[in-house]
This record gives sequence, structure tokens and C-alpha cells, in this order.
Amino acid sequence: MSNSYDDFWGSDSDDNSTFKANEESIEIRKLRARHSKRGYLDGLTYSKEENLQAGFNTSFPEGCDLGLKVGLILGTLQFLAAYYGPKDEKLRNDFSTAQKELKINSILSKTNFDENFDLIGDKHPIIDKWEKKLKDYQGKYF
Repeated sequence: MSNSYDDFWGSDSDDNSTFKANEESIEIRKLRARHSKRGYLDGLTYSKEENLQAGFNTSFPEGCDLGLKVGLILGTLQFLAAYYGPKDEKLRNDFSTAQKELKINSILSKTNFDENFDLIGDKHPIIDKWEKKLKDYQGKYF
């Protein structure tokens, strides 16, 4: 007598071992995909860390130089405005404008740097503008 379940589900013979082999290969594929993804993410993370550090090492001195120049300009203008500002309205206005134009987001704007984050041209345009104005004030008052 034939079992009606055998007809529908198949028998417990060789077909069951084929099913287990297919099941194992699915698990192996999942495991391989998981390890592959993890390896890719680890490699990506390592690469980002290495390149980030190299970029920092390259750009940090330039950023320090720009920050130092901005600090010297603003500090000197602040001194001049405090000492000579009561008699020189243009100096007071220039100091106020310099504070706005020399903010970090203006200095580090993408428009001032190329795709490799190198300064476009020999000088930073905003800093150069204010260094020239500062030199004029220094000539006037010193």
C-alpha cells in the first residue's frame, strides 16, 4: 500500500539528502555573504582611517597658517579699533566687517579650495584683502 504522503512530499530516500545539500549550500552562501560584507566594511573603515589621517597630516599646517593669519588680523584690528576707533569711524566699521568676513566658514569655504582641498592661487582672497587693509592702518597709525 502506498502512503499518500510519499506521493506528495516524496520519499525519505536520496531526495532528502539532496534537500539537505541544498539547505547547507544556502547556509554557506549566507555565511560567505556575511563574511564578505564584513571584510568589505573592515577594509573600507581601515582605508578611511588611513586616508583621513594622511589628509589631516597634509592639511593641518595650512589650516594652522590660515588660522594664525586670521587671528593676527583680528587681534591687531581690535587693538587699533580700541585705541584709535573713537576718532576713526572707518576703522571701527572695518573691524566689524572683518569680524564677519573672517569667520571660519568663510575662510574654509569650498570656493577657496580645489577638489584636492588645496588653496586656489597663491593667497587666500579674504585673508589677502584684510592683510592689505591692516597694512594701510599700520602705516597710518605706527
